[in-house]
Amino acid sequence: MGEPLLEMRSATVSYRTAAGLVPAVRGVDLRIDAGQTLGLAGESGCGKSTLAMSVLRLLPRSAVLGGEVLLGGENVTDMTWGRLGHPSELLKVGQQLEVLVLDINKLELFSGWHFGAAVGPLFADRRYNDYYYTVDPQFATAQRPAYQAPAGFDGMQVLLSTSRRFKNWWVGAFVRYQSLDGAVVRDSPLVRQRYALAGGFGVAWIFARSGTLVDAYE
Repeated sequence: MGEPLLEMRSATVSYRTAAGLVPAVRGVDLRIDAGQTLGLAGESGCGKSTLAMSVLRLLPRSAVLGGEVLLGGENVTDMTWGRLGHPSELLKVGQQLEVLVLDINKLELFSGWHFGAAVGPLFADRRYNDYYYTVDPQFATAQRPAYQAPAGFDGMQVLLSTSRRFKNWWVGAFVRYQSLDGAVVRDSPLVRQRYALAGGFGVAWIFARSGTLVDAYE
């Protein structure tokens, strides 16, 4: 197994407060290899955005990052801003560019519900498209000709989500529509359909809670 694209080793995020450091994310270990996708699910305030922002060093100044966060084998705390922000580095971790994001927390008709919407194009580097859409010559057949997937535009995506906290319970649901119209990989013999609709829901039970809480962007 080669070097992972993203790896976290005992990663922690704490916030400086008048009472001292307050932990927000503790001991996270994960590994993402080429072609893999990782989803984080949880209630609002559990640390999903905090963990994601730690990869790009976008945490507020009051945050303290511990452990190791490695991007392409290099610790992000040692990377220059120019290198960290280079598109080729970001494409290794995430291929989606969201051009419109809405986060609605309070509506008079739906008190307590959180609504989100994301609309945007998808872009991918050659390594990502090669993993999913390329057909090497040795695997080609009469019905599945050889094909080399290029990098570039990978279609459009629309994502709608909602969630709500009920005392010690959290519920959430999402629906996602994706289109390959105009995508550079639309002619791949591995593409069976150019449109996809998916959805899902989740339920979480909060059985324990820290006595000390801090404000976080979530």
